Amino acid sequence: MLYKAASTTADRRNVCTCLKSVTSSSPAAVKNAKAHPGKCGVSLPYIISPAIDCNK
Repeated sequence: MLYKAASTTADRRNVCTCLKSVTSSSPAAVKNAKAHPGKCGVSLPYIISPAIDCNK
């Protein structure tokens, strides 16, 4: 659902920014966030982490 909804560059940046903010909250959040794409059957072109550059 999220993958299909993020059809524009701006949408994808918003998703990235949201994931980045979630992972900044705790180490457990990083682990959980990294697992979500696979569990949802989504392939992301980046690794979810607090250091991700969402402008690329």
